[in-house]
Amino acid sequence: MDTLSLTRSPHSLTSSPEPAHKHKATAVIIGAGPAGLLAASVLEGRTFLHAQKCSDGMHKHLGERQPIYRTDLPATFEGRRGQTPAGQWFDSFCYDQANNPIHCLTFENNPDRKVDWQLFSSSPAGGSWHRYNNDQLTISPYAWMEIPGLPITDVKHYECVNPQRTKTDASSLRNYYQNYQQQLPAEAIHIGYTLTSASYKDSLWHLHFSSESHHHNMSCEHLLLAVGKQAPNRLNIQGENGKHVTHSTADSLAAFKKLPPGSNVLIVGTGLSAADTISHAWDHKLKVTHLVPAELIKEKANYKSTSSSKILMILQGLDKEYPRHNRVTGAMLNPASEKAYEQLIDYKLTKVCSDGSCIVTHSKTQESKKLTPHHVATLTGSHPDFSFIEGQSEHESTLCFDHNTMEVNGFTNLYIAGSCSGDWFQRFILGQSVQAAETIKSKSVPD
Repeated sequence: MDTLSLTRSPHSLTSSPEPAHKHKATAVIIGAGPAGLLAASVLEGRTFLHAQKCSDGMHKHLGERQPIYRTDLPATFEGRRGQTPAGQWFDSFCYDQANNPIHCLTFENNPDRKVDWQLFSSSPAGGSWHRYNNDQLTISPYAWMEIPGLPITDVKHYECVNPQRTKTDASSLRNYYQNYQQQLPAEAIHIGYTLTSASYKDSLWHLHFSSESHHHNMSCEHLLLAVGKQAPNRLNIQGENGKHVTHSTADSLAAFKKLPPGSNVLIVGTGLSAADTISHAWDHKLKVTHLVPAELIKEKANYKSTSSSKILMILQGLDKEYPRHNRVTGAMLNPASEKAYEQLIDYKLTKVCSDGSCIVTHSKTQESKKLTPHHVATLTGSHPDFSFIEGQSEHESTLCFDHNTMEVNGFTNLYIAGSCSGDWFQRFILGQSVQAAETIKSKSVPD
């Protein structure tokens, strides 16, 4: 595959020093995670092509260096993960069904196919990776974090028994995505801006942004949401927004650092974030009380959940690859194995008092207990926040969309890509970005 020529941007990678002065564009992207960055490169004129160096039967109709974009994608991709045909189609040019890398993809940069675009993001390039500790390792192999076009070679490697499963850390990934940003026009990227309202009128999207020191209004024909899942799920109980409660691993760790060794923390949640938070609590010599549903202990990897509990249990057998996660699952399945771990089965947090004490209630017997932890961490997943769209309720965390073009149903020229679409794996969100951006190009650039 061709590689990018990187040029240093005169602007900061992490902040916009001045207000954005442009007030109209053909397309606006919201979010500077991998999905948003790749969409920007496609709108800048990049076209992904078939390299014709593999034998996947789905690609036989494509000639060499023919664009891979199509709107009549196969309905199913047997044996492939991913939640959308858009993501699975693009991934089929990068990996075979056994997850081995293949080389069926190349690209060309065509200025004549460029769309006038702007990107706004509340976080720097890399998106949610800025919410993790520097040493937080990827669950997936580091190679799966690559955006095609910039080889992900200059990152820290944490070797595994299987070399193809080698990990990297959050700090390395942030640097990698910031390097990717450098090949995009600096004047089109605005970091530190939050989209607060979006309404469609007179064939345009009207947008209002805010930052710490600026407000900005803008209009565009096409709006692409790559906003991730930044809103923590809530339990909707009394006191959960109090000073003794946190809702993310990063915030929980900051709170843990203020507690003396031996303090007790209450953890609500059984997914990957909860496991990371429990690990950090042990690192700080804290004692953990953990609320766990009996069904999870019984079903393990077959447990049905909207969180990543199932993934955590799947990792259980890979102890050499995920030692920190497996220490947590080991404690969950055998609480006596960890001195600093206590488990309450089938109890739910029902109230957090102003002094930090808690009420937990058994889901079947309705028996209540009062606990006195030094801190409470509720880590029950997260969801996209689309409340900035006119007519959307803050409680509506999903948008229905066309899985081929990534156009949102019920709206005009609104698109979605990335984890906010509901896909778990970063590998499979890249194709969504390509499909969305190419759909915008097909409507905006004459053939």
